[in-house]
Amino acid sequence: MPNTFAFTPKEAQPTAEAIATYYQAKGCLVAFERPISPGAPYTTTILACKMPLTVLVEVQYQPEYHRTFREFVLWLRAKRAYVEIYLGMDESSRLTASTLQSLKEDGVGILFVAEDGIIEHQTALNPAHTVTVAPELRFGSYKESVFAAVNTFNRIDRKHGLQELCEVVEDATRRLLRKTIAAGWMNVEMKAAEGDWSHCINILAAADCYLGGRDPLIDEPLKNDLHSFRGARNLVDHPPKNKRQGGKVALQYVERMSMGPRLVAELVALFRRVS
Repeated sequence: MPNTFAFTPKEAQPTAEAIATYYQAKGCLVAFERPISPGAPYTTTILACKMPLTVLVEVQYQPEYHRTFREFVLWLRAKRAYVEIYLGMDESSRLTASTLQSLKEDGVGILFVAEDGIIEHQTALNPAHTVTVAPELRFGSYKESVFAAVNTFNRIDRKHGLQELCEVVEDATRRLLRKTIAAGWMNVEMKAAEGDWSHCINILAAADCYLGGRDPLIDEPLKNDLHSFRGARNLVDHPPKNKRQGGKVALQYVERMSMGPRLVAELVALFRRVS
């Protein structure tokens, strides 16, 4: 680890060195003022790497979430980089409420250097494991439930967040089936909506279940996507056997979780077609 600085102010260097020592003790390879990749638009004070994760820490004496730093954070998010990024400072430093909120919204963690060690005041969000909801999607009465599940996934517990979203998509599937049967569009009984989720999807996609020559509400691509998403339950019900498998499962969590909001929006759009 080089112990010289080119850009970090002298006042912030002791803080930077303390944070670097903290990550070295965690088994990370640590460097000062090294860009995360060639051509990166910004270079933080510290780069700490322990495969597969890279941790970046921007150390400041007078902390400020300035425009250039924020643009770099958003750049990392757009690339879905496998990285955590922190703002590091001495424990005597103060952040305004608006700055704290902006850092939280952007997934930037906060580290304080105290006399007795490093305090992780706010945990950073890894863009590779973070799901964002497309603003054009409409969820009707499921809006609150969808965003609550995504928040749980991003900030609390990925497994529980995915479980919550599975429940939302399953409920929307059953609701669509019940509405379609009640409207007299199908030749099946209402109790069909009480069957397992897979059966409900298949009924909604089966041409021979519809009356009056109607096309199935759920086409083949949507049917396949719903079954694929339904398989997320297998991921959460069977814990990984080792760290390597756990990493692969974590990426699958993100893939499935990203599908969920779109599926809810598509099902909600189909509600409006049934009268």
